Amino acid sequence: MSLDPRLLDRLAKLLRLANSANPHEAAAAEARAQALIAEHRLEGWVEREKADPVQTSPDPLDVSRRLRRWKVALANILAAHCQCAVYVSPGTRKTGGDRLFIVGRTADAQRLREAYADRIPHIERLTLQFGQGGDRDWAEGFRFGLIDALSDNLSPPKEESPGLIPSKAVVVEAVEAFVASELHLKPGRAIRVVAEAYDRGKDVGATAFSSLRMK
Repeated sequence: MSLDPRLLDRLAKLLRLANSANPHEAAAAEARAQALIAEHRLEGWVEREKADPVQTSPDPLDVSRRLRRWKVALANILAAHCQCAVYVSPGTRKTGGDRLFIVGRTADAQRLREAYADRIPHIERLTLQFGQGGDRDWAEGFRFGLIDALSDNLSPPKEESPGLIPSKAVVVEAVEAFVASELHLKPGRAIRVVAEAYDRGKDVGATAFSSLRMK
């Protein structure tokens, strides 16, 4: 059964109010949330949210002979917003190209996939529009500027009631613990870009991404 997104949005607002510093407001909001869950039989949805485990998604977010650095940077920015993490698995003769994997809950990983697929074309289009005449290094710096501008325009993550479904902080902590215990990743190397191109990308992105905020 497909759930009405407006209903879930209403429930999410009540759950956020349930975290209010005002005890009377918090108690009233949680009571209304519980009533809404019972009325629309959302117990299964809540349980799935609570049970959704942190894991490495079997399907990579991206695959390429050599993953572009700006795509990895974009994935990292969006992953942090979706309470996920990403890492690159270098290609081998058996696996082929580099693979970009997601660590997180199934629902969060799907949000990341959708956001990544939506924003890649915007970045490529803006690079073609404003980067004509620039070389590859200029285009790379421009894209990094766009990505930082996108990061500045992302809406703050919404916080839910930990009494009903896991809070964002709890999920982030679980993702970090999984990465630390299961993956043993090496730190990445510093990235240098053309400063002029980066600044231009940041300026363009500040306007271009102002209406593309991810909720």
